[in-house]
Amino acid sequence: MKPIGWILLGVVTCALPGRSAVAQGAGVADSVSVRAAVAMMRSDLRNFVVAQESFFADNERYATSMTEMAPMYVPSRGVRVILLSASPTGHSEIAVHGAHGDIVCGMFVGTGTQPLPEMREGDVACRGIPMPESRDEN
Repeated sequence: MKPIGWILLGVVTCALPGRSAVAQGAGVADSVSVRAAVAMMRSDLRNFVVAQESFFADNERYATSMTEMAPMYVPSRGVRVILLSASPTGHSEIAVHGAHGDIVCGMFVGTGTQPLPEMREGDVACRGIPMPESRDEN
């Protein structure tokens, strides 16, 4: 029996733009890695807020250190969440990824200080994400 299935799979994989590193070149791995890191940081910050709300429900205040959060919250591997400020009425935090230290994501709730410019309360914002290079069609 001929391995015709493998040949077809290879053709389909290369024919689908954006689906194969062979079709896109080495930049795909970097782009995917950046997107994955940003998604992880965004998720970790949202999870941190949920843990802070749970802490608040039990203690009538927000946690003021990561040590207080340790039993309820552990960031993803490679992500570091830094609690910038916390008071009885709000908190702010940032997240960085070890593999992409030039990208920072932040979030704040209530009276927490705004960690990045032009943020809205409760929304995760990220800065330093590289923009894809444009290709000249000339």
